Amino acid sequence: IYDCNRTGGGPHVQGVYAEYCENVTFDECLVDHCGRLAADDSGTIFNHNFYFHSSCANMTVTNTITARASATGIQHRKNYHVSRGNVVIDCPLGITFGHDDYAGSYPSQYVSGICQSNSVIGATDISAGEPRKGPGIGFGYANGITMSDNIIAHCATAGYEAIRTDRPSTNVTVTDTTVYDWGQPAYGVAGTADPDEPTVTVETAATTAVSTISDY
Repeated sequence: IYDCNRTGGGPHVQGVYAEYCENVTFDECLVDHCGRLAADDSGTIFNHNFYFHSSCANMTVTNTITARASATGIQHRKNYHVSRGNVVIDCPLGITFGHDDYAGSYPSQYVSGICQSNSVIGATDISAGEPRKGPGIGFGYANGITMSDNIIAHCATAGYEAIRTDRPSTNVTVTDTTVYDWGQPAYGVAGTADPDEPTVTVETAATTAVSTISDY
């Protein structure tokens, strides 16, 4: 899927949009440059390469390249999901788990799953009026996510941490993260961009930042 973009200010455009779907796998796909305005290449916060609505569950993305999204490379909103072995290139936000649309229902409703062995390379702004450049991986309103063996690299001007949470979460484990040439700290907990954001609780979290990387 390539250049699935808007020609004007009309309906929102996604690369992949799923609603009321369960047990779907996307494997070895290429989704590039979706949801931007054709005239000036600006994006919006509403358009993504992979957008899984909160009604979806057990959506899996593996061995896939997702690049140059309007906003998010892969967005998992609620329920159980898996992102494994993907390469995310120059997306404003790389991979996200969780969304504010069910904030009032947390902790009875939440996102969970696996985010493993992904490479998030580079990050951009959504538009001139929507600076972003990160996080490479973000989560919130979560209960039970394993994040391991992810690589986040090559955005010296990043606006957010490599892995970031600024919403309540529990039972989230972050291990063996490789971060290189990223302009913000490897890991950020609790609203560093806005002091009024809710406090985050992460029961188990660890990350390892390294200064060199030989390959992806």
